[in-house]
Amino acid sequence: PSLIRAFEQTATQYSRENNLPAIMGYFNIMGSLLQDYIEIPVGQTSIDTRCHFVWIQTARTGKTTLIDYVLKPVATKLIEELNPTDEYRIVSLDDYTTASLAGSHKENVKYDPAAEQQWVAEQARLIRLRDEGEIEEGQYEIQYARGEEKYERTKDEYFEFPSQLEGNGIWYADEFEGSGIFTPRTHNDNINIVLQTLMNNFHVGANKYNKVLTGKPTVTLDSRFSIFAGTYIPQKLDDTIIGKGIMQRFLPYIYEVPRDRLTDQRNNLASSFGTRTEIRGPPLQLVEPMKNVVLKVKERFEQVGGDREYVITYSEYASAEIVRMYGQIQDYVSNLPPHIAEVVSTFEANLLEYINKLAIISCATNNANSTVPTWRLTKTHV
Repeated sequence: PSLIRAFEQTATQYSRENNLPAIMGYFNIMGSLLQDYIEIPVGQTSIDTRCHFVWIQTARTGKTTLIDYVLKPVATKLIEELNPTDEYRIVSLDDYTTASLAGSHKENVKYDPAAEQQWVAEQARLIRLRDEGEIEEGQYEIQYARGEEKYERTKDEYFEFPSQLEGNGIWYADEFEGSGIFTPRTHNDNINIVLQTLMNNFHVGANKYNKVLTGKPTVTLDSRFSIFAGTYIPQKLDDTIIGKGIMQRFLPYIYEVPRDRLTDQRNNLASSFGTRTEIRGPPLQLVEPMKNVVLKVKERFEQVGGDREYVITYSEYASAEIVRMYGQIQDYVSNLPPHIAEVVSTFEANLLEYINKLAIISCATNNANSTVPTWRLTKTHV
């Protein structure tokens, strides 16, 4: 669609030659904003529209530039104007411990199991004193506020610290090498399980992660966040791909930038010092056409009575094209050395999901800008 190409062309003016990550930046934002309006049926099950992308590329080649100068500002402005939910947020987390991602509890040393009973009795006492004229209204309010404050301090056995990923939004996980999924670190031994669970289909509740704490209440993380992660190429990447299963949940893009391209990029950087472009700041001109897509899809959602699975329907040609593309994947894998084919084949199911997600979002983008929308997935979208 022309809007996606325009997004790509604009984004690569900031982060040069990073075309595929720029395109995925669009799908990541749009998939997140459409997640409450579109559900993709898969027989007896379904998948949501979120596109989780991990960008693994040579250091200092534009990852942070794309995230900070294009994706974050555009997504933030879209949320401000659309306000899809009160809890929808853009986050960038520096702390990758399991506690920070899943949430945690802290024991309340002032906990009093009789707090509620005492507060009920104190309220009755204060009301009686006020009604009998023993204390004035102003004194009543002061003592009531003090009693209520004490009750709030003592009523809970544990204080809950919810995850910043609770609810809806986009997580821009720059510096993702610190997550611990490549190299295990203290306090993040379950990080892979947390992330894999978060990326499951939230329409059926498969995204909920329950953190069981001995002697404490269970912490439940219900996250509908989309992830856009960036990192340099870490050591032991092969071990992560083969042994942990986390990469198979993302749509991964791994690129070691050739030396000649690095030289060209740095020559361009060197020549740009001291210059000024006519247009400065983030490309917020992308916000209005993207907002239009979301509003048109929402309108379609309401037309079909709120049935997310009927907002966009599949044509027989689209279904046939998906089968054909899977055949191409199988042909590609069959020509690889057996030890590589075994690893690559673990990505097949995820690739099929993403073929459908990207096609659906492309279809939504096209139809939102059509004078005669059909809201039907075609071979062209696939």
